[in-house]
Amino acid sequence: MTDRGKRKRIGLLFVHGVGEQKRWEHLKSSTQELAELLLQTRPSSRLTVTDRTDDWPHPPGEPDPSGLAPITLAFDAGNTHVDFDCHEVWWADLGARSGLGDVVSFWFWGLGQWCAPIYRELDASRLPKHKVEGIEKPVSCHATLPESVAGNLASEPLARLQLVLAALAAIFVACTWSLAKRLFAALLGQAPSPTLIVRYVGDVRTYESRAAPGDSALSDPGRPRRVGIRRRMVSEMVALATEPCEGWYVLAHSLGTVLAYNGLTETGHALPNYLSQEQWQRVPDDIKRDPNCERREDISAMMPTRPHWLEGEDVIDRQQLLARLRGFLTYGSPLDKFASLWPRIVATATDRKDGKSPFPEQCHWINLVAPSDPVAGTLDSYSGTRGWRIEHAVPRVENCRAPWTPLYGLAHIRYFSGVERYAKGNGSIQKQAVAKWLLDPTAEIKDHPQNWVVRLALVQLAYPLLVVLLWLVTTLFVVVALDTFDNLTGWSGARLGIAYGHWKMALPSVLAAALTLIVLTGVYRWARESWLNVRLAAADAKADKSRNRKGYWARLIWMLRLQAAVGSVFTVLCLLAMIFTALLGWGSPARWAAALSASPEMVAYLACLSARLRAFIYGWGVVIAALVTLPLAAVVQTMLNRIMPPVGKAPG
Repeated sequence: MTDRGKRKRIGLLFVHGVGEQKRWEHLKSSTQELAELLLQTRPSSRLTVTDRTDDWPHPPGEPDPSGLAPITLAFDAGNTHVDFDCHEVWWADLGARSGLGDVVSFWFWGLGQWCAPIYRELDASRLPKHKVEGIEKPVSCHATLPESVAGNLASEPLARLQLVLAALAAIFVACTWSLAKRLFAALLGQAPSPTLIVRYVGDVRTYESRAAPGDSALSDPGRPRRVGIRRRMVSEMVALATEPCEGWYVLAHSLGTVLAYNGLTETGHALPNYLSQEQWQRVPDDIKRDPNCERREDISAMMPTRPHWLEGEDVIDRQQLLARLRGFLTYGSPLDKFASLWPRIVATATDRKDGKSPFPEQCHWINLVAPSDPVAGTLDSYSGTRGWRIEHAVPRVENCRAPWTPLYGLAHIRYFSGVERYAKGNGSIQKQAVAKWLLDPTAEIKDHPQNWVVRLALVQLAYPLLVVLLWLVTTLFVVVALDTFDNLTGWSGARLGIAYGHWKMALPSVLAAALTLIVLTGVYRWARESWLNVRLAAADAKADKSRNRKGYWARLIWMLRLQAAVGSVFTVLCLLAMIFTALLGWGSPARWAAALSASPEMVAYLACLSARLRAFIYGWGVVIAALVTLPLAAVVQTMLNRIMPPVGKAPG
């Protein structure tokens, strides 16, 4: 038996993604997959698992004071003796809820996301400096943002139209849920509930949304729910970083990668705010002070709220905190989507001591991405030419493209499980390389760029084709449901022919209804968010007693009102266009001609023309109107982002 003192101790912090997961569910599945991979790396190795989760006495977000881990993997192979202390950041209980009001609110949010403002600047007024008590202070010098699509004529309209496609797919899946449920059961082995979309994508809404009355964590009343979620991440991270271990890693999946990134890149001034008083007292003194740490002037606006027991000089030295961080592993990460649509949420601390990044040189950021994963992407916004603003504040991203290609969408949940039938063993080799990297941070995880562009192009092409297929199936469901009520005697060959004709006639109507819903929810959200910013700014201006800030607030409120006016005008125009198109389809020129005492031949001709015209306008006319409105709104939003970016209290 190897002496315990000679064994290496490595900490692993797992952060789960979206979904209503039970506590320890992600940790147990992840450690099981890791244990199998470790055994594959060394044929003669031994591994012992110590599971303490059944008797774990601490609530979520409260680490064990003695440093005990919920699960420990003791790995022995030759001269390698390592204890992996496995911890979990569990936040599913703070995620999306599935009550009736939450479901309705979620659908309004999701369908209108394509037209939501993109806040791409930390400074709400775009002023390079502002005055506090007569002294000019630089704005937001403590953090920077990754590159967003906002204001880019080449990418923002395309990104918004991709959100339209996603909204269409969600509507059609919801309408054909009985078939989708059977399909999911065949692929995943279980039949999901009708609230699947709300429970999974709803977590993104929870993390993105502003603070709302009655919708915050108990630990952070009046703050966005994501603040309470981040509190658990920072608490576990600080506890693991201050333990006497050889090194530690963060391994995050899906939305958990955004949470982990927020914790790792939070400012040193704000980090103590997340800790309890008991945990702060256990933090070593050499980490609690940093004279070079930039401190915010607006303490009252900090999130989370700064506790009364913290002193003014209390900060966390991030360089000391992260000194033994070996690596950051992200897989199935939507960080590129957050950079494009919600850049303020992934703001990155820029504090550097002696010109050095707070992350150690040996720390590597590995991002696993599969071409058939609709959530993940290469994180170019955080490194290289696109991420030049923050590439020195975080480790350089190493995008490792996965060689396997499961069915579209399933790749998101099968990065470390499942059989790679088309990979010829490369998938298993890459997974084993991750296990070797955890044992040795200098180990290399190879990228597999072979046919990546071709595969990605095929996936991008397959997505709109999938939406078209869902549209056809949804229309079939509608026709079958309606014809079943009309024909209770059964189906016959002639009846099937009639149903086929009805199906062709209903195609434009179903698409028109879906597009109309998307257009109206989008422009409504545009106007609503803009006017909400006006009210919030007016309240802040009223609370600000500084006379030197009157000009600042006047300019800010003027800009907000102008943006709100543009959104409101566009909403009214869209409503009028849809109503006018529908009235044209319902009107009858033949009746107008009869009222004017026209000849019977003219009335008959106009009646025939009216039927054809109404059939077109009732279906394809509304579709055409929506297809014109959608790109027009996307281009208008892009132009506004170039001329006058959205301002106000955006998510951060």
